[in-house]
Amino acid sequence: KTLCFLMGTQVLEERVGVNIAPQFLGSVYSSLRPEIRDSLTYEQAEFIQRLEGFEAPYLEEKLLSDGRFKTSEEYQKAFTEFKKYVLLRKFNVERGLAMTSPQVDEVWHQFILFTQQYHEFCGNMLGEYLHHRPKTSFTPLSKDGKKRFISNYQRMFSEMPNIWDASSDCEPPSGCDPGSCSTPCMEE
Repeated sequence: KTLCFLMGTQVLEERVGVNIAPQFLGSVYSSLRPEIRDSLTYEQAEFIQRLEGFEAPYLEEKLLSDGRFKTSEEYQKAFTEFKKYVLLRKFNVERGLAMTSPQVDEVWHQFILFTQQYHEFCGNMLGEYLHHRPKTSFTPLSKDGKKRFISNYQRMFSEMPNIWDASSDCEPPSGCDPGSCSTPCMEE
């Protein structure tokens, strides 16, 4: 049972016996999966639908009031990319996907501080707690974390937006292979 998305369009070949296409045509879904090159199982499509519907207005309010984001649009872009990171984490068995975006990481940090909501989100969406591991001498990162993240992101979503800082040619902090220049490396 799969849903096939062809050549980046939202044309569905339905093989599951239910009409689910309209559920996936929302703006967040199309931003979560603008170009799908792989087949999805029914369970994966259902997960995307639930992730699409997830909103966290308390995060937006807190991050805007603290000045972490200047506009609601800026926050929404980072929040959508956080959802993409979660989607990558759910669909990939590989661990150690580097977090290369300071803006997306800011959403993640603030979300963790809403402990009850974050715990419920992780349980309901992932079935497990999504831990955040900043790079330290006690929690070193794999050397391939950034490469693995970029490869998985591009395979799933195609082109990476600038928010991910993936094309940066700067030198990461000492001993930090998969990170970005602007924040310490992080890896899930």
